[in-house]
Amino acid sequence: MTKVYESNVDTGDPLPPLSSESISRELIARFAGSIDEYSPLQFDDDLAKAAGYGGAFAQFHLPFGLVDKMLRKWLENGRILSLSAQYVKLVWPNDVLTARGIVVRSYEQNGECRLDVDVWVENHHTLPVLKGKATCIIWRSGAEEKKGRGNLPPISADTVTQLVATRTEGRAPVRKIKKEQSKPIEAEAVQKQAIKATQEAEKQLAREAKKEAKAAKLAAEKEAKAAKAAAAKEAKAAKAAAAKEAKAAKAAAAKAAKEAKKLADAKKKAEAKKKAEAKKKADAKKKADAKKKADAKKKADAKKKADAKKKADAKKKADAKKKAAKKKPAAKKKPAAKKKPAAKKKPAAKKKPAAKKKPAAKKKGKK
Repeated sequence: MTKVYESNVDTGDPLPPLSSESISRELIARFAGSIDEYSPLQFDDDLAKAAGYGGAFAQFHLPFGLVDKMLRKWLENGRILSLSAQYVKLVWPNDVLTARGIVVRSYEQNGECRLDVDVWVENHHTLPVLKGKATCIIWRSGAEEKKGRGNLPPISADTVTQLVATRTEGRAPVRKIKKEQSKPIEAEAVQKQAIKATQEAEKQLAREAKKEAKAAKLAAEKEAKAAKAAAAKEAKAAKAAAAKEAKAAKAAAAKAAKEAKKLADAKKKAEAKKKAEAKKKADAKKKADAKKKADAKKKADAKKKADAKKKADAKKKADAKKKAAKKKPAAKKKPAAKKKPAAKKKPAAKKKPAAKKKPAAKKKGKK
């Protein structure tokens, strides 16, 4: 990026904007660990809603840090003397932020070339979430930068007493100049003192940044460990729930199978009973038909027998009648009985035993 000098910057110049990624809840948690500030409003949606907010929201430091990063990226060969900002809108999870700025004033103070910059951060709906102001110290030209000692513009003794570090990684108190240093001294001594104070301030900032980086790392490790434990716990709970659900499903399946078997057995039993009843009914009908047939045959046989007997009786009677009719002419031989001369003989008339042959005639009648 092009270096900033008094010769190439003017009032109204915009700063190159800088956008962030989507603000995730993980980033909010990591930021809380880095600044050692754990507010439940950043993590608990229900608590935040109960407090009158729409839900959990991000820290003020997130958009503020984005502004600081934008300024340092733009002013790589200059100093950020001061940076102040005001939160104007909450930053929600999944917001995408963009830091912007514009140069509003260029002037000299305490022998320093300064720039006043208006800065702000807007979300992906182009609504401002943060507004602020920054004062920067720059080199007047590249030649002055080459002649100067150090990579950054020097700070005067009066400015050192007012310096406030406003960097994202942390802010360290600026060491105050001793009383005797505030007295009028030569320019070279002032410059040396300013360089020394600046170096000490930078070292202090580096120490603080390192300390906070270490704290952030520990917090991140702690968070990762907690997340891992939570994931293991959730996995265990999910496994237990799955096992419970599988057991319940197995029990339900066994119960359903038992019910199905019971229904199948009942149906089979009902079908067997129905079949048995149908067979019993068929057997009863068959038996009744057989009995009816037997009765009809018996009746027919009886009728046939009766008819045969009647026919036989009729034939017997006819035969008897015919036989009787044939024997009648022999019985009419009365001339032999009319031999009166023989009858007159008394001794011959006494032969009554011969007349006893009538029983034989009776036998014929019986036949």
